[in-house]
Amino acid sequence: MQKTAKKFLSMLLALMMVLSILPTAVFATEQATVAAPLDSIVPYGANDQTTGTATISVQNSVTFTGYSAFENVPYYLVTVPAGTTYVKATYKDAAILTNATNGVASGYYADVPQWTGGGVEMAYTESNGDITITIPLNYSRTAEDGTTVQKSFVLGADGSGTAYAPEYDSSASYAPVHFLAFTYEGKSAPTVAPGAITTANVTLGNAWTLDVAEMFTDVDGDALTYTATVNGVAQTLNGSTLSYTPTAAGEYTVVLTATDDSGTATHTIVLTAAEGTQVPRLKSGVPVTASATVSVGYAYNLSDLQAGNIFENPDGSSLSYTDYYYYRTVGTGEKKGPYYFSTALFGATTIQITENTAGTYVYEFHAMNSAGLSTDTWTLTLTVDDSIEQHYTFHVGRDMNYSTNSSRYPLIKLYKTAGLDDKGADYLASYEIGGKTQYIYEDTGLSIAKVDGKYQLTIGNDTYDLEGYSPLTFKASDFTTAAPDSTGTLADNYNNFYASLAAGRYSFRAYGYKASETSANVYLGGHSLTLPTETNVDGGTGGGTDIYLRLHSIYTTSKKNSTDYFTAEDYTARVAMPIMGGDVQHGTPYPSGNYTYYPFMMYAAGNAALWNAYVEPTATTADSFIFTQSINNTTAAGYSVVTKNLSLSQAITMTATVPDYADFTLYFQYNNFNTKPINPTGEAETDAAAGTKTLTYKISKSNSNYTWRLEDNRSGVTNYVTKAGWLKSNSADFSKTFTFNSGDCTNQYYHEFDNLGTITKTRDEAEIQAYLDPTGYKYTEKTSERVRAYRLWQIIDSDAMNIMIEPEFKVKVLSEKGSVDVSNGGNAKGNWLDVTPNGTTIVAVNYKALDVYTTADEHGTHGGLYPATNPERTSVFVLTNDASENGNAKANIAYNSNGLTSSRPSAWDYNYDNWFYLSSDTAPTLDFSVSSSGDTTVQYAIVTTDANDLDTHLSGWTTLTADSSGKYHASLLGFREAEQAGGTVIIKMHDSTGTSYCLARVAEVTATVTNASNPQETEIMPGDKVTLSFDGSYRGISTPLPTTCSIPSAIRPIRPMSPSISRWIRPSWS
Repeated sequence: MQKTAKKFLSMLLALMMVLSILPTAVFATEQATVAAPLDSIVPYGANDQTTGTATISVQNSVTFTGYSAFENVPYYLVTVPAGTTYVKATYKDAAILTNATNGVASGYYADVPQWTGGGVEMAYTESNGDITITIPLNYSRTAEDGTTVQKSFVLGADGSGTAYAPEYDSSASYAPVHFLAFTYEGKSAPTVAPGAITTANVTLGNAWTLDVAEMFTDVDGDALTYTATVNGVAQTLNGSTLSYTPTAAGEYTVVLTATDDSGTATHTIVLTAAEGTQVPRLKSGVPVTASATVSVGYAYNLSDLQAGNIFENPDGSSLSYTDYYYYRTVGTGEKKGPYYFSTALFGATTIQITENTAGTYVYEFHAMNSAGLSTDTWTLTLTVDDSIEQHYTFHVGRDMNYSTNSSRYPLIKLYKTAGLDDKGADYLASYEIGGKTQYIYEDTGLSIAKVDGKYQLTIGNDTYDLEGYSPLTFKASDFTTAAPDSTGTLADNYNNFYASLAAGRYSFRAYGYKASETSANVYLGGHSLTLPTETNVDGGTGGGTDIYLRLHSIYTTSKKNSTDYFTAEDYTARVAMPIMGGDVQHGTPYPSGNYTYYPFMMYAAGNAALWNAYVEPTATTADSFIFTQSINNTTAAGYSVVTKNLSLSQAITMTATVPDYADFTLYFQYNNFNTKPINPTGEAETDAAAGTKTLTYKISKSNSNYTWRLEDNRSGVTNYVTKAGWLKSNSADFSKTFTFNSGDCTNQYYHEFDNLGTITKTRDEAEIQAYLDPTGYKYTEKTSERVRAYRLWQIIDSDAMNIMIEPEFKVKVLSEKGSVDVSNGGNAKGNWLDVTPNGTTIVAVNYKALDVYTTADEHGTHGGLYPATNPERTSVFVLTNDASENGNAKANIAYNSNGLTSSRPSAWDYNYDNWFYLSSDTAPTLDFSVSSSGDTTVQYAIVTTDANDLDTHLSGWTTLTADSSGKYHASLLGFREAEQAGGTVIIKMHDSTGTSYCLARVAEVTATVTNASNPQETEIMPGDKVTLSFDGSYRGISTPLPTTCSIPSAIRPIRPMSPSISRWIRPSWS
């Protein structure tokens, strides 16, 4: 009875909706109600064969409302056998209103003219006063929105399609005689599914999706027809999927229906739309396009973009420069990208774009936040001209003779750089003698003349054509008047020289005055600069078009014997500027007191002009001494002379005895990540009887920057684990034996912590990183890309000294395409990967165990048997040069818990961040959303690694479907099946822009909760303090420090997600 009432209610609602759109004056005023006898109802099926007997049951009477009301109209439910497609109902003493020819009942009562595509025709016949009407039980109509709706079993008393009833005719007034509805024997109408949601939430601006089919069930298994309205407005479904995007915050009433040939079920959901983070947008009033013209090589600062004057977050939060990305188009070529702004390594930075070739460049800028990618864009058209000149001022400081030469400043000469030699030194010109190229680094005293527009060099009776020689002329301070013989303009403690130059590389040479001479003939050296230079990243003076040149004098206080200091004949000095490129030319060495100085006139701009200094013995002193270096020096702009003292190191001899089957290498660390092998001074001497070989090395006295490596590379045997260590600082010649002993470890994939040093064993193992891109995925236009593999943290001799040793890295290509060539950098093996993708390449990297010894030849504090990579922490990256796999879709994986902050941008960083899940989860998943364009396909695969040999495997790709909130859920059970507590998940996304990837590291965590207030109690009550410990968590964003917390009435789990600055990475929380 309840089912019937529900079905009737739904039919009555539909009837009322249709009545509201009927033409006027359909019903006349009711005069009377005369019941006309229903003589019979005969059900028919296929081929006009009867299907059996129809059963008629009386239902509650019906009241029709519309233009006129008809109350208490009898209502009958007719049950027919399955397979019935129509019935013939025969009435006595009844009339049908008709305005059509015989045989067809039409008009508003029998037909349905308001539906397009014709109405439902009911054939009827009259015989001896009996009217027999043929009523179809199933028919279709086309709705106003163009969709086809299947109706079943019912025709309305008004012809609307809800039910059918014949009419009584009396004095041209008509009223329904009765109301008929039909159902099949043994059939049930659909019902609301158990557990169907009644409320839902969506963030304003996002689409809310729902599979309506999941809200209903039908015991008969019939195909159901669904409808949906939101606040009374009909919605178009995609199959059974409803997608609705609220336009304002508030509550929305969602009414769903499911209909089959037995009836209709209705379900209501209250959808709440709340304000939330929305994608960035252009600020009001900002033009969508802009244009500018710059010189070749000149950095165009994106200051407005960086200052937040272009894009904004709707919620008012700020955007970082790392939240912007752009596409770049050269001329009429293909749009390429996206390109991102990297995180600054030191302090603040100014984002800028620099083009070194003339042309027109179009940059399409976008912004992103945790809600997704902006739909608004800002387009900059940059015209880059190689003929535009910028005004440069060269500010030259004092030299070493300033106090004795009547306070005269040096002067400079300026040239276009002809080139750099194979040692990185700039030259002013070149010429050929006997087929061999000669370089001119400084032109004082040379006979150079311009003949027929070309410069020539005369040496004796011979003349040579010069290549690349291009001396330049300075201008007056107004940059308009040429000043070919300028000796500079003194101002603000500098001698200033002015030049108008197009972008390019230029060389300068500096000259000073002696006390007794009027000409500047003291050569002070020089360098070449790419102009314009970058702005000083630490905010100091210099950079751009203001070029500050400052004299640096490098010297040594070392003695070559007990009484004599080094002179220019005994040593040389060198300065390299890695940022500016190449070596700085030194000037003429000069004595001062007991020491000999090498002058270097250098560009000074703080961190924008790092420099490394070296002193090296020459001639006979090279037998007893060895070079010394000072690296990563910086000099701020200034006018005083900078002096730098480096002591030359005495050389000693190390004699190393090693097994004759082993490979031994000695290394010297010049600076961080700059470690080079040291060659022995001669051939190895072999002792066949002892099974050893001896090598001799020349090393620095009292220098602790040396490390060593001993490898067992024999084939066909079980090899020892590689040994490595730090070399003790020695003050005299010495001999040392490096060997493998019986009982030393032979398991290359050893993974225990017991044999680590006393300090390192208290710390968890390091991460591994093969750095390619924060997402683990990169598109390149190159045929090959160099990737650096790291063990984080490095193996170092102490927390302060940082002399590094690295393990041997193991690489495997997991994809069908691509190849990898490995090379060594420093005291390591296979830490540089040259990847040739040949399409899309997926690469896995691990490292093997390494037995490390301190300077005391023991494991000590920082040595020990370092384990191989934890299989769960295998590093994976995806590299492609396939343009079709350069898509823009992004996977959004949350990493910051509520209330936690990070100085890093809100972008997923595969190398550090983790997704944690509990070991108690029976169906753990990685949950994420995707920002994409158009139809999107999302797949995932997992990477697992065998612990016994670090062999890595890529699973098959599994296609995911987003849930009603737009979230995807990648199952992590595959890791458990592989007996791994986590690993790498590769997310593959394909949308209208192409295919893209994102990688996530996941870790299974075992959580333990104990009652800290009452340890004897197993239950935890409000107000108790608890100790929380998590085993299995790795370094992430904002990893909480150990803490004790009071328990409120409800506890929610915390997800630690921040890179810890400490070197241990498995915290216990308490």
